[in-house]
Amino acid sequence: MPDQPWAGCARGARSAPLGASDPYHLHAVDPITFSAFGTGTAAICSSVWLHRRLRVARRGRTDQDRHLAIAQRSIDELHARQQRILTGLDHLPLGLVVTDVGAVEAARNQAAATLLGDHPSQAVAMTALDEVLTEARRGFASTQTVELYGPPRRVIVISGARLVDGAVAVIEDVTERRRIDAIRRDFVSNISHELRTPVGALLLLSETLSDSADDEDPAVVRQLASRVELEANRLTAMVDDLLSLARIEANDPSGYVTLLVSDLVHEAVERSESSSERHGVPIEVMTIALGLTVIGERAQLMSAIHNLLENAIKYSDKGLPIVVSAGANEGAHTVWIAVSDRGIGIPGRDRERIFERFYRVDRARARDTGGTGLGLAIVRHIAVNHGGDVTVQSLEGEGSTFTLRLPQGAAPNGAPHG
Repeated sequence: MPDQPWAGCARGARSAPLGASDPYHLHAVDPITFSAFGTGTAAICSSVWLHRRLRVARRGRTDQDRHLAIAQRSIDELHARQQRILTGLDHLPLGLVVTDVGAVEAARNQAAATLLGDHPSQAVAMTALDEVLTEARRGFASTQTVELYGPPRRVIVISGARLVDGAVAVIEDVTERRRIDAIRRDFVSNISHELRTPVGALLLLSETLSDSADDEDPAVVRQLASRVELEANRLTAMVDDLLSLARIEANDPSGYVTLLVSDLVHEAVERSESSSERHGVPIEVMTIALGLTVIGERAQLMSAIHNLLENAIKYSDKGLPIVVSAGANEGAHTVWIAVSDRGIGIPGRDRERIFERFYRVDRARARDTGGTGLGLAIVRHIAVNHGGDVTVQSLEGEGSTFTLRLPQGAAPNGAPHG
């Protein structure tokens, strides 16, 4: 059996030399007492050894705790850095999806979650995403364009790239860009057509007039001159509407004032009376509360209501009345002005685009009525300028209701809004 740690210490006490090196005269102590003394010395030595081992153990544990604390701080710093990166990615307009080499998703920012989230065409988008990421992990860059049918309808482009230890997919919503591109193409096409028609007519009529200079029938000359005037007026109206639209887009809200809705409606109706009588389409105005007001620029708001009336007149059959009404949505602090007709209505496929410049549901009828194709576009811009909007409800063959919504103004002299 090996010696205990204190055994050597006790043996040393019993075998210490006597005489001069024995200042306490231990040689004179009887064996029993000496034996007890040796046992006590061994206990002391054991205690010293245990304390020494404890200090070493504590020192080791302290070093271990220190290393663990350093490692934990490093982990916390890495986690905080990762969170900062993810938070930054969440503020990007582009969607990002990152996967490792095993195709396990490592990160997805908020834009990606929104674009690929709860949507009727989600399965189509996820399939395209998986295909792009698979190609990227193999080292091939690829791009897919996916149309997500709504609502809401979206067009997204998914592009993939390889990373050192995985792949990343970038998802971009190009819906608005595609819409603007379509509007731009239509604008160029439509304005070319709209300008070519009256200009061509003017050229043709001028040639005919020139050939009829010696015509003895003045009625023919007068008829040709009337057509020239009509086409020139149409061209002038188109240029005027374009200039008006440009002025409206350069809006200055500093001149906005509180206006009575009843005044705006009745003045707009007066401006449309000649057109109403010419087409045989009467205009009925429902009772409008005297205290109902809006905030805006008088000429613009008058133009918006007038354009809605002119549009209703052009697309209504003779004898069918147009009804104008107005009211307030007190909870939303808005005022609505509605123009309802019983005309031809608007097909569902055209309702999203009727507020675009030069877009026409029925081009032939629009040309016959002398429209410029800019009236509803002007209404929309005026509504947006005033912090409102314009919407349409329509059934083909039954008619349409256009509703202009605007911020509500203060009632004059404390009168109720009604």
